[in-house]
Amino acid sequence: MDTTANVSSKTRRLVATAFLAALVVVLQLGTFYIRIGSLNLAFVLLPIVIGAVLYGVRTGAILGFFFGLITFIACVFNLDPGGYILFSANPFFTALICFAKAILAGVVPGLIYEPFRRKGTEKASIIGSILASISAPIVNTATFCVLALFCFREILLEWSAGYDLYYYLIFVITGVNFLVELAINVVCSPVIIRIIKSRRTSHVDD
Repeated sequence: MDTTANVSSKTRRLVATAFLAALVVVLQLGTFYIRIGSLNLAFVLLPIVIGAVLYGVRTGAILGFFFGLITFIACVFNLDPGGYILFSANPFFTALICFAKAILAGVVPGLIYEPFRRKGTEKASIIGSILASISAPIVNTATFCVLALFCFREILLEWSAGYDLYYYLIFVITGVNFLVELAINVVCSPVIIRIIKSRRTSHVDD
């Protein structure tokens, strides 16, 4: 009986991870085609946070990998013009930035949520979900900024055209998109996670 339950649980986890990975691919590709001015509609972190919270750090890392892969492919094929310039200058550093920021954006929410998962209370689950949701865009943006400064400082100085480099990077390149990502994640992720958990609980009860 326990063996059957474990196999069923692993199968559900595998199917859910595959579905969320497909969603990550679609949402990230969509950011290169659907824009409001220079603003990306950044929904891609939603399935990453959901996967990390519901299924743990490993799933978050897998989903982050797919996020990074699509981001890197976009740089290679000029779907992201800025990314293409960075790729042309140094493919290795571009890949490092794409994968590091994306994978960490999946790993950190899972790590943050884990102690709240162990408590097993609804209040802990809500708090953990909110903190995990906040962490993903912060980690994603902060990792990009730090690595971009380290790997592509000269290019950033050229792009900044006389602006203070740190001001340009934080407020011009990442500022608005970061706020949009943060708002979307804080509002949507905890709600979606709670709905999924409620349905899973009711399904078990049935």
